[in-house]
Amino acid sequence: MTWSNSEIFIQAASAWNIESLYAGLAQAKKEVSSSSSKDKGLTDIEKLHLRGLLCGYSPAEIAHQLQKSVQGVEVDLCKTIYCYVKELTHYPTNDPNHKWSWHKVAEQLDIAGYRKKLSINWGNVPEASDFYGRTAELATLQQWIVTDKCRLVALLGMGGIGKTALASQLIEKIHPEFDYNVWRSIT
Repeated sequence: MTWSNSEIFIQAASAWNIESLYAGLAQAKKEVSSSSSKDKGLTDIEKLHLRGLLCGYSPAEIAHQLQKSVQGVEVDLCKTIYCYVKELTHYPTNDPNHKWSWHKVAEQLDIAGYRKKLSINWGNVPEASDFYGRTAELATLQQWIVTDKCRLVALLGMGGIGKTALASQLIEKIHPEFDYNVWRSIT
Protein backbone atom coordinates (compact mmCIF):
# COMPACT_ATOMS: atom_id res chain seq x y z
CA MET A 1 0.00 0.00 0.00
CA THR A 2 1.33 3.43 -0.92
CA TRP A 3 0.75 6.34 1.43
CA SER A 4 1.01 10.02 0.73
CA ASN A 5 2.90 12.13 3.27
CA SER A 6 -0.33 13.77 4.41
CA GLU A 7 -1.80 10.36 5.38
CA ILE A 8 1.05 9.19 7.61
CA PHE A 9 0.89 9.97 11.33
CA ILE A 10 -2.33 11.92 10.68
CA GLN A 11 -3.67 11.08 14.16
CA ALA A 12 -1.38 13.83 15.51
CA ALA A 13 -3.90 16.38 14.23
CA SER A 14 -6.57 15.04 16.58
CA ALA A 15 -4.49 15.75 19.68
CA TRP A 16 -2.47 18.80 18.64
CA ASN A 17 -3.22 22.26 17.20
CA ILE A 18 -1.19 21.18 14.21
CA GLU A 19 -1.60 24.20 11.91
CA SER A 20 -0.73 26.61 14.71
CA LEU A 21 2.23 24.41 15.57
CA TYR A 22 3.43 24.37 11.96
CA ALA A 23 3.27 28.16 11.92
CA GLY A 24 5.12 28.50 15.23
CA LEU A 25 7.84 26.09 14.17
CA ALA A 26 8.17 27.80 10.77
CA GLN A 27 8.86 31.04 12.62
CA ALA A 28 11.37 29.26 14.87
CA LYS A 29 12.99 27.79 11.74
CA LYS A 30 13.52 31.31 10.40
CA GLU A 31 15.27 32.24 13.65
CA VAL A 32 17.69 29.30 13.64
CA SER A 33 18.25 28.76 9.90
CA SER A 34 20.62 30.41 7.46
CA SER A 35 19.51 33.49 5.56
CA SER A 36 18.82 31.46 2.41
CA SER A 37 15.85 29.72 4.04
CA LYS A 38 14.39 32.68 5.95
CA ASP A 39 11.16 32.79 3.94
CA LYS A 40 10.38 29.04 3.90
CA GLY A 41 7.96 27.19 6.15
CA LEU A 42 8.36 23.62 7.29
CA THR A 43 9.08 21.11 4.55
CA ASP A 44 6.79 18.12 4.02
CA ILE A 45 9.38 15.79 5.55
CA GLU A 46 9.78 18.05 8.60
CA LYS A 47 6.01 18.01 9.09
CA LEU A 48 5.99 14.25 8.71
CA HIS A 49 8.76 13.74 11.26
CA LEU A 50 7.05 16.15 13.66
CA ARG A 51 3.73 14.31 13.40
CA GLY A 52 5.50 11.01 14.03
CA LEU A 53 7.05 12.38 17.23
CA LEU A 54 3.71 13.86 18.33
CA CYS A 55 2.12 10.42 17.87
CA GLY A 56 4.69 9.03 20.30
CA TYR A 57 6.89 7.24 17.77
CA SER A 58 10.63 7.06 18.37
CA PRO A 59 13.00 8.01 15.55
CA ALA A 60 13.55 4.29 14.91
CA GLU A 61 9.80 3.69 14.62
CA ILE A 62 9.43 6.69 12.33
CA ALA A 63 12.24 5.36 10.14
CA HIS A 64 10.57 1.96 9.99
CA GLN A 65 7.20 3.47 9.04
CA LEU A 66 8.81 5.59 6.32
CA GLN A 67 11.17 2.85 5.15
CA LYS A 68 14.18 5.09 5.81
CA SER A 69 17.39 4.52 7.71
CA VAL A 70 17.23 5.12 11.46
CA GLN A 71 20.43 7.13 11.39
CA GLY A 72 19.10 9.32 8.57
CA VAL A 73 15.92 10.15 10.50
CA GLU A 74 17.89 10.85 13.67
CA VAL A 75 20.25 13.20 11.81
CA ASP A 76 17.31 14.98 10.16
CA LEU A 77 15.56 15.42 13.51
CA CYS A 78 18.69 16.79 15.17
CA LYS A 79 19.25 19.32 12.39
CA THR A 80 15.63 20.41 12.09
CA ILE A 81 12.71 19.64 14.41
CA TYR A 82 14.73 19.45 17.62
CA CYS A 83 16.33 22.86 16.90
CA TYR A 84 12.99 24.44 15.99
CA VAL A 85 11.23 23.10 19.09
CA LYS A 86 14.04 24.29 21.36
CA GLU A 87 13.82 27.75 19.77
CA LEU A 88 10.02 27.88 19.92
CA THR A 89 9.81 26.75 23.55
CA HIS A 90 12.96 28.57 24.73
CA TYR A 91 14.38 25.28 25.96
CA PRO A 92 17.76 25.81 27.67
CA THR A 93 20.28 24.43 25.19
CA ASN A 94 23.52 24.98 27.10
CA ASP A 95 22.43 23.69 30.48
CA PRO A 96 23.87 20.19 31.17
CA ASN A 97 20.96 19.53 33.54
CA HIS A 98 18.52 19.74 30.62
CA LYS A 99 19.20 16.68 28.50
CA TRP A 100 17.35 16.39 25.18
CA SER A 101 15.66 13.33 23.74
CA TRP A 102 12.88 12.72 21.24
CA HIS A 103 10.41 12.49 24.16
CA LYS A 104 11.05 16.17 24.90
CA VAL A 105 9.38 17.33 21.67
CA ALA A 106 5.83 16.45 22.74
CA GLU A 107 6.53 17.36 26.36
CA GLN A 108 7.83 20.85 25.55
CA LEU A 109 5.14 21.56 22.95
CA ASP A 110 2.48 20.45 25.44
CA ILE A 111 3.91 22.85 28.03
CA ALA A 112 3.89 25.59 25.38
CA GLY A 113 0.14 25.03 24.89
CA TYR A 114 0.01 23.33 21.49
CA ARG A 115 -1.86 20.22 22.66
CA LYS A 116 -5.62 20.34 22.22
CA LYS A 117 -7.75 20.27 25.33
CA LEU A 118 -8.86 16.76 26.15
CA SER A 119 -12.44 15.60 26.18
CA ILE A 120 -13.16 13.85 29.47
CA ASN A 121 -16.47 12.33 30.51
CA TRP A 122 -15.85 10.89 33.95
CA GLY A 123 -19.46 9.77 34.37
CA ASN A 124 -19.74 8.15 37.77
CA VAL A 125 -16.08 7.26 38.36
CA PRO A 126 -15.65 6.40 42.04
CA GLU A 127 -13.18 8.39 44.07
CA ALA A 128 -10.27 6.28 45.24
CA SER A 129 -8.41 8.75 47.44
CA ASP A 130 -7.55 6.07 50.02
CA PHE A 131 -5.51 3.94 47.66
CA TYR A 132 -2.36 2.22 48.90
CA GLY A 133 0.11 -0.12 47.27
CA ARG A 134 -0.63 -1.83 43.96
CA THR A 135 2.11 0.26 42.31
CA ALA A 136 3.40 -2.78 40.42
CA GLU A 137 -0.09 -3.50 39.07
CA LEU A 138 -0.57 0.16 38.11
CA ALA A 139 2.78 0.21 36.31
CA THR A 140 1.96 -2.99 34.43
CA LEU A 141 -1.45 -1.73 33.35
CA GLN A 142 0.02 1.60 32.30
CA GLN A 143 2.66 -0.15 30.20
CA TRP A 144 0.11 -2.44 28.58
CA ILE A 145 -2.23 0.41 27.67
CA VAL A 146 0.10 3.34 26.94
CA THR A 147 3.36 1.77 25.79
CA ASP A 148 2.25 -1.56 24.34
CA LYS A 149 -1.01 -0.04 23.08
CA CYS A 150 -3.20 -2.96 24.17
CA ARG A 151 -6.73 -2.25 23.02
CA LEU A 152 -8.47 -4.31 25.69
CA VAL A 153 -7.48 -5.12 29.27
CA ALA A 154 -9.77 -6.97 31.69
CA LEU A 155 -9.52 -6.61 35.46
CA LEU A 156 -10.95 -9.81 36.88
CA GLY A 157 -11.32 -11.13 40.42
CA MET A 158 -13.62 -11.64 43.37
CA GLY A 159 -15.79 -8.78 44.55
CA GLY A 160 -14.22 -6.38 47.05
CA ILE A 161 -10.56 -6.85 46.14
CA GLY A 162 -10.17 -3.35 44.65
CA LYS A 163 -10.62 -3.76 40.89
CA THR A 164 -12.65 -0.54 40.61
CA ALA A 165 -10.20 1.40 42.81
CA LEU A 166 -7.31 0.14 40.68
CA ALA A 167 -9.09 1.16 37.47
CA SER A 168 -9.92 4.56 38.96
CA GLN A 169 -6.28 5.20 39.90
CA LEU A 170 -5.17 4.02 36.48
CA ILE A 171 -7.40 6.42 34.57
CA GLU A 172 -6.29 9.30 36.80
CA LYS A 173 -2.70 8.45 35.90
CA ILE A 174 -3.00 7.84 32.15
CA HIS A 175 -5.86 10.09 31.00
CA PRO A 176 -3.55 12.75 29.49
CA GLU A 177 -2.27 10.15 27.01
CA PHE A 178 -5.64 9.98 25.22
CA ASP A 179 -7.83 12.39 23.27
CA TYR A 180 -11.04 11.09 24.83
CA ASN A 181 -11.68 9.53 28.21
CA VAL A 182 -15.02 8.00 29.14
CA TRP A 183 -15.89 6.09 32.30
CA ARG A 184 -18.95 3.89 32.25
CA SER A 185 -20.04 1.24 34.72
CA ILE A 186 -21.39 -1.88 33.02
CA THR A 187 -23.07 -3.31 36.13
